[in-house]
Amino acid sequence: MNKGEQQFCEIISIYRLFCVAKFLEKQKAIILRKKGASISKIARELGVSKGSVSIWCRSIHLTKRQEENIRLKMIRAGHAGRMKGAYIQRLGRIERMRRFALEGRSMVGDVSKRDLLMLGIGLYISEGGKRDSRAVISNSDFKVHKLAMRWFESMGVKNEDFSGHINLNERYRRSDLAIKKEWSKLLRVELSRIKKTVFIKTPHKKKYAKRGSYRGVFQLRVAKSANLQYKILGLMDAVM
Repeated sequence: MNKGEQQFCEIISIYRLFCVAKFLEKQKAIILRKKGASISKIARELGVSKGSVSIWCRSIHLTKRQEENIRLKMIRAGHAGRMKGAYIQRLGRIERMRRFALEGRSMVGDVSKRDLLMLGIGLYISEGGKRDSRAVISNSDFKVHKLAMRWFESMGVKNEDFSGHINLNERYRRSDLAIKKEWSKLLRVELSRIKKTVFIKTPHKKKYAKRGSYRGVFQLRVAKSANLQYKILGLMDAVM
């Protein structure tokens, strides 16, 4: 046998081995498919393309139960993927918020008396009661109220002068006392100075996953503050 014939025989041998390997892969694919495995899963396990598996298994018909199991697995896999993606996005959002919070503190620096004065005026323009006979601010964010209290205190108001009430959606009536206690703790205002809640009967459009994220709208009041109210209106007039 010359060299050319020898090379030809080696090629034939390799081809036969390749055909045997493909035959074995095909048989494994058929067995897995009959057990109810999906085309994608078979392709992953055998390390072949989905197109090849689809051709090998096209004559095999799954039972309704097997088809339903594949469908459910696809739904669970998709849900897991979405949950993982949502978690990664949430971590990224938290990190961005943390970074910008640090950047914000760096940019603002120390808040001077004049800074606080101007912040308070702006806050009262947007959230204050301009037609009330005393100083009043309404907001759902306790941090806004803490800033307002700091501003009022810079103008001589004492903690015992603060009181208020909550505007609460009717659906949270059973949580009234718990919400009052939360506001009392957050603002360091005695519970006895938080007056009777005003319940709102209109449909509550915004849905909260937990009640803990909803506290209603707190109306912060300053006792005996007619002169303070006139002073604030004067400050507002000076900047508007």
